[in-house]
Amino acid sequence: MAVLSSRERKRRRRQVRETARELLAAQEAGADLRHLFPEIPLFIQDQLDAAVAQTGERLDQVGTVLNYNKRRAYPKGPLALAIWEFLLEGMAGLQEKCNHIGNMPLPMFASLWNRKLRCAKCAAEWIERQGLLLPERERFTCDLCRRYRPGDCRDAALQIGPLQLSYGICDACFVASGFEL
Repeated sequence: MAVLSSRERKRRRRQVRETARELLAAQEAGADLRHLFPEIPLFIQDQLDAAVAQTGERLDQVGTVLNYNKRRAYPKGPLALAIWEFLLEGMAGLQEKCNHIGNMPLPMFASLWNRKLRCAKCAAEWIERQGLLLPERERFTCDLCRRYRPGDCRDAALQIGPLQLSYGICDACFVASGFEL
């Protein structure tokens, strides 16, 4: 990844935020956004399908171990905006990622709080070093509103294609994102 100047990073982040807001508004208005994503060649589609399936299996395993409440829902509001920003940051070259992530699809893991993309191997090594539990201050800080909310912050994860995105969310942001407590 090319090293960006501080000025260029700020410009790209501002552009990412603006674009994310526009995409969220279009999505909430019911616009069909499929035209934004290029057609994928068949040989890559097979790999993508396998990566998506592996990510789903791992998310189910994590959900079982951590007793996550499994839901199929499409987030709205602040969580949807955070997801759009996260995805656009990757496209704008603003995300740190492990060296194993290139142009071919593979299962990827990330957290909203540190925004680093990791392959399955690097994610497992990071969890082994870090542990599943974050430091208390970060564990009880909502990844959306960034407020410290002890006792009012839940761990959650969702799948976007081959990406498992983990986050912590307070009850207020959870409800504002279209979920019921």
